[in-house]
Amino acid sequence: MPAGVARRRRRLTVVVGILLTITASTLTACTSGSVTTPPISTASPSVSGTATPVSTAGPIASGSPSGVGGVTEVVLNADALELRAASGTVIWSFSYAHDAAGALTALTGLLGSASSKSIPADKCSFESTISTWPDLVMTVFGPSAPAPGTFSVVSDTTAPTIDITTPNGARVGGSLAAYRPAVAGHESISAPFNDTFRVVDTATADAAAPYAAKLGSVVFTEFGTITLLTAPAYVDFDC
Repeated sequence: MPAGVARRRRRLTVVVGILLTITASTLTACTSGSVTTPPISTASPSVSGTATPVSTAGPIASGSPSGVGGVTEVVLNADALELRAASGTVIWSFSYAHDAAGALTALTGLLGSASSKSIPADKCSFESTISTWPDLVMTVFGPSAPAPGTFSVVSDTTAPTIDITTPNGARVGGSLAAYRPAVAGHESISAPFNDTFRVVDTATADAAAPYAAKLGSVVFTEFGTITLLTAPAYVDFDC
């Protein structure tokens, strides 16, 4: 395996670990500058802005991306995984809180069969099932999680078989400088190592979460290059 790919996979493993880990202290303590992705509540969050109508589509078919209901783009939005046509029309929208089964079926149709791994509950993580494609990783949280059946997604692939992006156009391998104008004024958290930034692409308030926590689509960068996309993530556990 090339060194660059190995590094990205190690980083992806760390982020998936974050996706699986949330403790009582995380829910009650101040964790300024943190971005974690726990199981979200099953309540329907409110999203700022105008929702895109979802068109009526036929059954999801297996095969190439072009053969799955005209889908050409996978968008990691704040509250749902969206499959869009080239025109930008949302063909399928899968809520992270409610639609794990539908999302898995759609992604299998788009990307082929995934490798699947079951993670048992332990002291620091909840029971979950991780489905891995070369393009992205989907985690479905199990019965031990506060909101079983919810899911999250993460991608660190620079050359995906289908376009994977965020509502504001972040793509792995893209330039942070070119992306910045689209998210001007959005929350951005920096770290002293590797010139790392974590940028909130799109956010939504989850009223059922502790302290009405904000959930979002989050973009990670290193040395001026976008390296990872993930959603949904808690983005503001500051006091």
